[in-house]
Amino acid sequence: MNILWMSDFSVNENSGGAQRTDDFIINFGKFLGHNIDHFIHNSELNIIKNKEYDMIVTGYMRNLLSRPDSQVIWDFVTSHKNHVKFEHDSGDYLNPERRIVLHGSAKKRIFLSKYHYEQYVKKYNYPISFDNVDIVPSPIDDSKFHNYNLEREDKTLYAGFIHSLKGAQNLFSEIINNPSKQFVVAGWTSHHSFEEIIYSFKNVEFIGKKSHLEMPELFNKYTELFYHPVGFEPFCRTIAEAAFCGIKLNCSNNIGAVHDINQYGIEEVKKRCKDSPKQFWELVCK
Repeated sequence: MNILWMSDFSVNENSGGAQRTDDFIINFGKFLGHNIDHFIHNSELNIIKNKEYDMIVTGYMRNLLSRPDSQVIWDFVTSHKNHVKFEHDSGDYLNPERRIVLHGSAKKRIFLSKYHYEQYVKKYNYPISFDNVDIVPSPIDDSKFHNYNLEREDKTLYAGFIHSLKGAQNLFSEIINNPSKQFVVAGWTSHHSFEEIIYSFKNVEFIGKKSHLEMPELFNKYTELFYHPVGFEPFCRTIAEAAFCGIKLNCSNNIGAVHDINQYGIEEVKKRCKDSPKQFWELVCK
């Protein structure tokens, strides 16, 4: 099939969890023989004007729907006969009417966890029943993210974007309230002031942003991972990757991966994440 994947960024522009999830699934689709183009925030509009697509898959679209030509993009998506909505996030960039139209125009609607769907219902009074959605978790390679069974340093790790919505203030409070604990922060900040705050703590080692290839070693090096975001996390592949590596989770309950691990157990979540690219393409090609 000729397929157009539509999301704000590819993994080449942004290395976040949504982009890694897309990359896994797109590459598996290509392996299956599908011809897949990726339309991102700065793609030329003629991609959707000059080629017929058997299917379109839409992900996170805040920037796509902020372009000057966004109405053309919107009309193309909502009128396509085989639109798959692969929901990655909280969707708060859409007003209620547009959210209903976008999801309602889709032949398939896929969420990252049951908790993700339930938060949509709770937050937006989402009108589409659970029977009419599918759940596909973020794909994770457990041959890389697994427990090395090595001795660990008794330190608490924070890994990822240091931002208010990601719980930066919760992290700072944890550090201040536990002066005898040692922390390691691997990530990047949304504000220079956050970086200055981190450097001011005597019990914190700030090691900066690490590549995805370096994360299994970090998750196997320390005893605990801290993550308490403010908003809900549909899945959070970082949490699942860390859990697969055997690190203790110090996390809030507003994270889809935490709900999945509590409900199904770590081994079942590993299997679900490993099989998710295959599951995705089986669902959308029915």
